[in-house]
Amino acid sequence: MAALGLPTAFAVASRARTNQRPGHFAQPARELGHKPVLDHEVDQRGVRGSAHDALHIDGSLACPLIPGRLTMATTGLRALASWAAWGAGG
Repeated sequence: MAALGLPTAFAVASRARTNQRPGHFAQPARELGHKPVLDHEVDQRGVRGSAHDALHIDGSLACPLIPGRLTMATTGLRALASWAAWGAGG
């Protein structure tokens, strides 16, 4: 896309595409100039480990001094979104 002079931005797809090997979605999207937008499954949210004292939270490294409540800020988002959708429809 970029080679053709067309704008590139974010590549968003369902988890059926994004949860595959990098060569099937993420790598080709990046080669075309896009930035893949990937969601996490419920068991992939929150603190997932650390590297050199930085916490691995939701796919990114964060300062080890981050408040505990923020380390788990995304763990209940699916339930919250479902509740909001239910409340908006009823």
